[in-house]
Amino acid sequence: MLWNFSIISITIILTAAINPGLIFSRNMNDITTYIKELLPNMFLGISSGKLSPIFYNSYDGFREITMNITNIYLVNAKVIPQDTVIQLTSPSYLYVLFHDFQGNISFDYQELGFAINNTGHGNAVMNDAQLYFNLSLFEINSIPQVKMEYLILNVTSLDLNLPLNQKVQDTIEQNLVSLLQTHANAAFASSFESQINFFFQHFNYYPRLVFGVPFVVDISWANNEVIVSDEYMAFVYNGTILPSKGNAQLISEIAPPVEMPTRNLDPKSINNTQIFMSEYMINSYFWAIWTAYPNFLVSSFPASFNIQLVSNSGYFPEVYSHFGTTPMQINITYGSIPYIKSIPNLGLQGNLIVNANVMAMDKDEFISAFNATVQLQYLINVYIDGNYYLKGYPLRLKIISIDIVNSNVDAVSHYYLGRLIFDLFQNLANTNSYYFFPQIRLPYMLGTIFSNFHVRYMQGYLEVDYATVDVDSDNSDLINNYL
Repeated sequence: MLWNFSIISITIILTAAINPGLIFSRNMNDITTYIKELLPNMFLGISSGKLSPIFYNSYDGFREITMNITNIYLVNAKVIPQDTVIQLTSPSYLYVLFHDFQGNISFDYQELGFAINNTGHGNAVMNDAQLYFNLSLFEINSIPQVKMEYLILNVTSLDLNLPLNQKVQDTIEQNLVSLLQTHANAAFASSFESQINFFFQHFNYYPRLVFGVPFVVDISWANNEVIVSDEYMAFVYNGTILPSKGNAQLISEIAPPVEMPTRNLDPKSINNTQIFMSEYMINSYFWAIWTAYPNFLVSSFPASFNIQLVSNSGYFPEVYSHFGTTPMQINITYGSIPYIKSIPNLGLQGNLIVNANVMAMDKDEFISAFNATVQLQYLINVYIDGNYYLKGYPLRLKIISIDIVNSNVDAVSHYYLGRLIFDLFQNLANTNSYYFFPQIRLPYMLGTIFSNFHVRYMQGYLEVDYATVDVDSDNSDLINNYL
């Protein structure tokens, strides 16, 4: 079956609205657990860049000396995840406390004084330090980003082993500690910020919804709302889907979204991730397709039919009687915008009106044999497939009515036309189900798989919740693939 259409991109507008059309909600324990697991890998082996040199006067015994400490770097930094505290605070801030922040301080030293000229390279081990920082969350081109608001490093002590007087080593330690704590924000903030942004760009954590349809889709995070509570974080979107070409104005036939919760706290809905998708978002998706593809030309039957689209195929006895054996085409247009209705405790119900111009070849050109308007109704089974796409499969097709608008052949049998509609519907459902429901790639965490899935059909919206389980407690191999 040949469907003639051109590729048209669709834009998803995710800005503030009276009622949001899409809400993505994640359990706070799930969020903090995952960030706690990722952050240690983010900082594994990170370096500070060269720190400011230190020059000071002191004493080596009774002799006055000048100490020059240069080429100072923090290298091989790491954190211990078990001693990490993660907090998300309103409006969109991420607070992190590493109780056990470790690393090595590499430096060169020169001790100058009367009859003293000691030079060498030193290494101080930082085994007892705490690192605090606060990040603000935002987005650029659909990719989550962070900005370091402040960073504080608290170093209790350093372990040095230099061939110098112990009191000299003590002054070196004191000055290095002071340098680290005083200049930590300037020295480390940029490196840490870049590293976190790198990971957020490459790992599927935040809700970057991807549509599995043959359209180029642009998802904008601009002006989205983030709701933070003690129990969950919710990303709130307008959810309007518009075609980027053609008439993109909103139409009044699409009912605005109803009020939806940002979290279902019912014990039966305790999965860590919840998505609330309004009828409005789904129907604006259909309106975008309707605007982008106003008609479909069927010029051949699918291979599964094992017959050609000709008048003697068995579907068009009246056309065969009038024209004999001849090629045929069917031009399908929407009679109205397809729309979906969520029926509580039952499912999604699709409603569709199509106009079909059934054409036959006559004297080297296709002419209209008859025109029909068909009203269809069907249910949609929502599920997650093996590639973690949220999909909807249409089933239980019901033909509400068939109206023969005009005919250039004998009276058209509703029976044969109905059989054709069922067969075409089934084929389209099996091969291109995205025409019936927007396929959405669900975000899941690195090293996890889906373990549970529920769909609840509410008045005016669809609630999907799912859980993930860890299949790789050590994600270092997966992470290293990106480094």
